[in-house]
Amino acid sequence: MHRFKTMKKLISTLLGFLAIAFFLFPHTSHAAWGFYRSVTATTSATAIPTQQSNFPALIDVTLTSLKSTSTGGNVQNPLGFDIAPFSDSGCTTQLQFERENYVSSTGELEMWVAQGTLNTSTIDYLCYGNAAQTTDLSSSTAPWDSNYIGVWHLSQTNATTSILDSTNQIPVGVKKALTQPTATSTQIDGGEFFNNGNDSITIPTSTISVNNRAQATTTFEFWVNWSGINEQLFAGKDDSNINSGWYFLVNVSNQVQWGSVDTGANSLANLTTTLTSSTWHQIAFAFNGTNGDLCDGTMYVDGSSQSITCQNAGSASGDDTKNPFTLGMAVFGGNNKMNGYMDEFRLSSTTRSSSWIASDYWNSFATGAAGFWSVGSETAVTGGSSSGATSQTMASVVGIFNVSNATFKVTNASLKVQ
Repeated sequence: MHRFKTMKKLISTLLGFLAIAFFLFPHTSHAAWGFYRSVTATTSATAIPTQQSNFPALIDVTLTSLKSTSTGGNVQNPLGFDIAPFSDSGCTTQLQFERENYVSSTGELEMWVAQGTLNTSTIDYLCYGNAAQTTDLSSSTAPWDSNYIGVWHLSQTNATTSILDSTNQIPVGVKKALTQPTATSTQIDGGEFFNNGNDSITIPTSTISVNNRAQATTTFEFWVNWSGINEQLFAGKDDSNINSGWYFLVNVSNQVQWGSVDTGANSLANLTTTLTSSTWHQIAFAFNGTNGDLCDGTMYVDGSSQSITCQNAGSASGDDTKNPFTLGMAVFGGNNKMNGYMDEFRLSSTTRSSSWIASDYWNSFATGAAGFWSVGSETAVTGGSSSGATSQTMASVVGIFNVSNATFKVTNASLKVQ
């Protein structure tokens, strides 16, 4: 009887120890993330002139292995929840990201990844094939630093008139109608086609951060592809009596113009280069806002700074708080509405550097995007975590117990009575 009680006590003690060990050293399923592909940044100094911090980098790939398992790929979740970027090949330290688009039948993926540091040595690891990952690791706000006021991918479908801002700082934009403008395939995933009529997207006036941007430190970035030779407005904001505000347009000579109206007087910054219509261009304008002079800034086309001429380069002090911020037209633009495509419109409250804008262009450019990243071959994950969080590795559990003249030694999974 005494020996029975002793053994019962021993077993109880051992079970208690194993329970403690379980919680102290949680098990990680190394096979949770099945595969990874390395994604290596370009070494081109044109695409990455200098190191960038907190940069939102686009990974845009179409891979058979990223199809769902039901269509011949290795992705377990039909919504792509088990695809995520990591900083290591063990898939243990996840990078924050926004998934803009995933097509399970083709393996098409567009995601924006927050790069704490982007340089010509950057390597990410795209991990996938995790049946245990059934919740979405993506966050729309994750890649965008605090200087972004608004990021509009313009990728919503024709099933809704709502246009969302990924920073979640600005109320939902509204299309004039389901197909005004029309959602279509554009530069990055989807965008909008404006049909030279009443097509427009309106951003509510309640958003103080988009008011009076012509008087503040600001960077505009957007992709456009227009047709025709008439003057066309890309975006603008004005007051209720159409006497004050700002706008972007392309004139009859296919030259981009950034303008401000102050009680009816125009102040203009004109691009001297003539651009080609019916071709995608990225337009950016980084404005200092130091004295309200529209020429106190730099205009970029396709990642390169451009020469500009100034007209009435005085203070851009016109108040534009009354009317909404609009894409595809401006209230004071009359019939000069946009005829063409627009994608990825962004607004920042800082003056982005020339290096930043160059990297953004080459990272998003259709034929350059493939060259911005080099994607490695599919490799099985040999160590890693079962979720997006940083994992803990199973440690060796070694213990010696002395209970009633019997000694139990526990080493990992072995049990010896001494």
